[in-house]
Amino acid sequence: MVPNHVIPISVVIIARDAAETIERVIRPLSGQVAEVLLVVDDATTDRTAELGRRWGARVLVEPWKGFGAMRNWAQEQARMDWVMMLDADEVPDEALVRALHQQQWDDPRQVFYLNRLNYYVGAPLRCCGLFPEYRPRIYHRRTGARWTLHHVHEQLAIPGGTKKIRLPGLLHHYFVRSVEEHVGKALRYGRLRARDWQARGRGFRPWAAVLHSMWKFGRLYFFRGGWRAGWRGLAYCSIMALDRLLRHIFLGALRDAQGAYPQENTPPADRHKGVDGTGRDREGKGPTAPLTAKD
Repeated sequence: MVPNHVIPISVVIIARDAAETIERVIRPLSGQVAEVLLVVDDATTDRTAELGRRWGARVLVEPWKGFGAMRNWAQEQARMDWVMMLDADEVPDEALVRALHQQQWDDPRQVFYLNRLNYYVGAPLRCCGLFPEYRPRIYHRRTGARWTLHHVHEQLAIPGGTKKIRLPGLLHHYFVRSVEEHVGKALRYGRLRARDWQARGRGFRPWAAVLHSMWKFGRLYFFRGGWRAGWRGLAYCSIMALDRLLRHIFLGALRDAQGAYPQENTPPADRHKGVDGTGRDREGKGPTAPLTAKD
């Protein structure tokens, strides 16, 4: 039986080498929710598990299964049916915790969307379509909500008939700490996205690679206000355009030489420690369809 003052949800966090951020994520929730479940990739080499236990989390160490598969496995290990899925670099603020206390949790058809404020190299980005950014993060697992099994940019597939609710408050998302990390992420995610494209039978077209990357930069920098963020805006938009170009290049390489890159779904080292916990297509799009929304 969950005490009345405790929010009857399991907060589920997937982490790898997240010692730098994991305490900040768990601290606002410790003692406020029925359970914090921290699932640590067994390739972790830092003190993520130790720090999680220090703040009262139940820690499971598990071999990497892939982004979506790991989330699906983790939500089944939770003790509560209501699941709040977080990345290891997303810190809830006080207003969000208060909003969780005010919910009734009596309608499993509800899906709660949380607003993220994304920090890029130490400063929040409120341009490029990155704010507001509502993500479906709290749901009742018995409704059949599951994460897709893409190599990267997994999405939460939500059954029909659900009720979308936007909660007040913020998730402070520290997704990129340096320009170098962002470039490295573009390389790693470009390879993973190319594998998804290859699996869907997508062909390589050089003209599409050039136009896609040029349009990406122009859309983010000029039309979505990247120019307002100074050098951070220029860096973010340029590297996101590079990300698009690399996807096409890696796809061409994969088509020419099968096995040129490892085929197992190996997690990037920065996926859960503060570079891009969403693993999303960061062009600033919010959820556009009621049945399938990005994480």
